[in-house]
Amino acid sequence: MFRNTRIHRTILCSAVLLMFVSSLAFAGTGSTGVGGGTLSWTWTSSTQNCWTGVLTPFTTWNFTSFSYKDSHGATFGMPGLGGVYISSPGGGSCPPNGFQPSTGSVASYSNGGTNYTITFFGQSGGGGTGTIATTGYTGYVNPKYIILGITYAPPGPSSFVNYSTSNLLSNTSSLNSSFSSAYSSSETDKISGGIFGWLSGSASSTSSNTYTQASNSSTSVTVSKQTTVSDQTPGPASPYVGVDHDYDVIWLWLNPVVNFTLNTNPAGTVTGVTWNGYGYSTLDQPAVDAYPVFLGWMNGDIAVPTSVKNVLARSWANGEIWPSGKTAALTSTGTVNDYNTIAKADPYWQCKKNPPSCPTTVDGTRYTGPVAGQSFIYQQAAVGGQPGTQTYTESYTTISTQGQGASYTSSETYGMETVFSGTLFGIGLSQTLSQSSTLTFTSGWSNSFSHTNTATAALSITGAPCVVVMNNCSPVYTGPTDFDVYQDNLYGTFLFFPVH
Repeated sequence: MFRNTRIHRTILCSAVLLMFVSSLAFAGTGSTGVGGGTLSWTWTSSTQNCWTGVLTPFTTWNFTSFSYKDSHGATFGMPGLGGVYISSPGGGSCPPNGFQPSTGSVASYSNGGTNYTITFFGQSGGGGTGTIATTGYTGYVNPKYIILGITYAPPGPSSFVNYSTSNLLSNTSSLNSSFSSAYSSSETDKISGGIFGWLSGSASSTSSNTYTQASNSSTSVTVSKQTTVSDQTPGPASPYVGVDHDYDVIWLWLNPVVNFTLNTNPAGTVTGVTWNGYGYSTLDQPAVDAYPVFLGWMNGDIAVPTSVKNVLARSWANGEIWPSGKTAALTSTGTVNDYNTIAKADPYWQCKKNPPSCPTTVDGTRYTGPVAGQSFIYQQAAVGGQPGTQTYTESYTTISTQGQGASYTSSETYGMETVFSGTLFGIGLSQTLSQSSTLTFTSGWSNSFSHTNTATAALSITGAPCVVVMNNCSPVYTGPTDFDVYQDNLYGTFLFFPVH
């Protein structure tokens, strides 16, 4: 009896095992529309039985050999796509019911500079659906310049302002005004750190250690000077003119690169633009080219030296593709006068040439202050004496709500490396712009100014000397002797304004 029971159980188990592994196999192909193209695959099916106390049949469809023909007519293999669909009418507990994607069930391809990601979902019967997402066309353009900041001249040749301990000498800009309202625009929130060099569409392995960039908001990027660089601005050579704004220094970035991603829909149509921050062109030099120019050069009050003209000509960029009638050089004449645009970033640009246009009060939106809690004295020495000196370490202050509305807008022509000329990136970017081949930079207040108590600038004010002629000073300084200090809400620098 014992022996017969054992034989019966063995026969039963063998029968169940035999029924579990038995199957009926079929094969076929399938396809579905995805993103204006067609995703195709091969499937095989098998029917089996599972033992859950009773025999439960289930069918497995295995999906392989994917390919995708996109909306441009190009066909790409999709070896990463795959998975199985299991139909288990017995309730799904043996085995699980539904689609189980393989590890590589998401695959990517690239066409015309756009990266696409396809995800597949199999169905019973060998069918399926798919989704497609794009990261868009990526590339960059090369504006002629970007204004990094303005450092204002103090009164007198022995006076100076030093920003060596400040990393808030900076420019915060938005590009929203560059694009047509038909296209959404944004700035990536992942911008932080160094500024990398770019050439022939690729980034270098090293970055600038003199300037860094960071997302300032959802729509703007801040470029800041690091404390390893000491920028000191002196007053004019003559001690008898007081403050002369022609000697304000405007800092130009002459080799900027602006990185973009053109966001597209599944059909490849551009729907928006994402700004991915800055880089610098290594066609010029392997670093950020931050070049100081005097306001008097830009407004025409002072002749521009030939050596400076040569730098501003940017001949290294002549090989880039420029709009018809435009060149890589900064222009000083014509309908698009770069010198004039640069000069107007300084509200005091007309003070010498057109004194009635010189501001007689401080703009409370552009400037915050007085910030020192005291005025500074610029006084001529007494006969036989030496001029006095005042020094001060000035901290940045909280910007008022009014000051947070400060802005300066400039439109700048850009060139493009040949690697992007005629590509979907180059064509697509041009379509999004509100002005052809022009980027509009709006410099505004940086919230960094209101969230620091460590960044400072050192001020030193020394009065005019007295050259004694017949027991009198000659010449005699007749200008203002009392100055307040204000903070520029755009660039974080300090303005000297006479107390009236």
